[in-house]
Amino acid sequence: MCGIAGFVGLKENSPSNSNVKKCLLALKRRGPDSKGVFTKDYLKKKILFIHTRLSIIDLNKNANQPFVDNEGSLIFNGMIYNYIELKKKLISKGVKFQTKSDTEVLLKILNLYGEEAFKMLDGMWSLAYYNFKKSEIILSRDRFGEKPLYFSNEKKGIYFSNSIKALQE
Repeated sequence: MCGIAGFVGLKENSPSNSNVKKCLLALKRRGPDSKGVFTKDYLKKKILFIHTRLSIIDLNKNANQPFVDNEGSLIFNGMIYNYIELKKKLISKGVKFQTKSDTEVLLKILNLYGEEAFKMLDGMWSLAYYNFKKSEIILSRDRFGEKPLYFSNEKKGIYFSNSIKALQE
């Protein structure tokens, strides 16, 4: 179980550093092994991804999140059951990997296929993905809602998390 949270909206409405710290603290019980923050300013907008990790598949710190490569950034809670098969498919297309994590496989498949990637996934998840080239954000949860994803769409922007307590921070 990991903790995810974030914000997408106008820069002037983005959460303060104090709010980010409170959110990380609220998510700590969901992911005590590491924490990370990704921010990106795009025109007048701000993208903020917050993650706390419970290390299960790849214990190496290189698999910590937010997971970022030259095409995108991902925060993810869950498990992709068929990640080994997907990784083989991606390797056959020339994709290179740095970790043994299902998170990296998920990021690479989203980079390559975008929303179509979800048709290939077998698993449970809640996630936020930002594609650098398209300046596109995808928020998603699994088909059955095993992993929650709460959001608040306000004039200030969109706030999201897999924890209601963190969303309130």
